[in-house]
Amino acid sequence: MRRVLYILKKGPAEFSPGLLAPSSGEKSAVVLVQDAVLLKDLPLSPVYALADDATSRQVSSPYPHISYQDMLRMIMESDTVVAL
Repeated sequence: MRRVLYILKKGPAEFSPGLLAPSSGEKSAVVLVQDAVLLKDLPLSPVYALADDATSRQVSSPYPHISYQDMLRMIMESDTVVAL
């Protein structure tokens, strides 16, 4: 199964769920960075928020917080990384 990591950095503008539609045989995850930590109710899971960005924007994200080190590990373990 191919692992795809989506890294979102823009938000909270209108977001098209079709951009994150996984294909068959694909295991996906999303990491929210920069202004994307303001997003809520994303159609894909699991979703994680970068802790430093949530803290600097003083927001309480509904998603689990991860560190830069966690994000780097996820990038290295993924077959494909898509930055939006």
